[in-house]
Amino acid sequence: MIRILAFSDIHNNLTCVDKLISQVSGEKFDCVVVAGDIGNQTAPTFFEKLSVLPFPICYVYGNWDSKLSYNTKFSDNSIHLHQNIQEIGGYYVVGFSGCPAHWGHNPIYIDKKKQLESNYSATLSAHREIKRKIKEKKRGVDALTELEDSKDFRDYLHAKKTLIGEINHENKRALAALLVDEKQVDMRKVIIVTHERLTKITDYFPEPPLLTLFGHLHKYSFKQWRDCTFINISHLDNQPSSFKQKPKRATPGNYCIITIENGAITSEQVDLIHL
Repeated sequence: MIRILAFSDIHNNLTCVDKLISQVSGEKFDCVVVAGDIGNQTAPTFFEKLSVLPFPICYVYGNWDSKLSYNTKFSDNSIHLHQNIQEIGGYYVVGFSGCPAHWGHNPIYIDKKKQLESNYSATLSAHREIKRKIKEKKRGVDALTELEDSKDFRDYLHAKKTLIGEINHENKRALAALLVDEKQVDMRKVIIVTHERLTKITDYFPEPPLLTLFGHLHKYSFKQWRDCTFINISHLDNQPSSFKQKPKRATPGNYCIITIENGAITSEQVDLIHL
């Protein structure tokens, strides 16, 4: 049996991290899973605070973590899960960082972005120059409109939009290659962590993983499909929602306690208490 403390979407809110640590003090877990959106500004302090928990802290990055390096070691017990398998209690925890909302320093994104910009280097250089002149209050608005209406620039925008799906595909394919081809692990022992929900799993794996954990949507859910359990571990941040077109509202921060015993998965959503 393994027991996992799981949460996501902290959004630089360290107060809710203090509440979490106080609330779970004395409890025993095999690992902590953080499914992204930690926050660029507070990540070092976030891991420093969590390091008081004597368990491996396994994490991936989300769109709020776009400036964070994939190679930083924040604390002795922090483990970046990007294409990195960790065996914990007889199960294999792995994942990949970034998401279509913002891929940040995802290596596949960086390579493909460089290739795209190289293919359209002349057009992009001209675009930057015109915008520079406009910023300096020089003439150029008509030239900018003409350039952005050109076929080359429209082709670039289309290729950039298409790239989002390609990057997602390549990250999932790399994960499948690691698990199935290279390590040949038992997929029924695999726990995959991503920031957004993992989709089309049957296109990549010969059989589905036991469990996938994700966040991003700020709404807890527990669903099963084709022998795979999907848990949206919701959001630790308890600040009012900043979504446009929705009224700002305070929501209780929450986390999950997940237990796996003989392949059976149970999940409990727990609200942060007010201290």
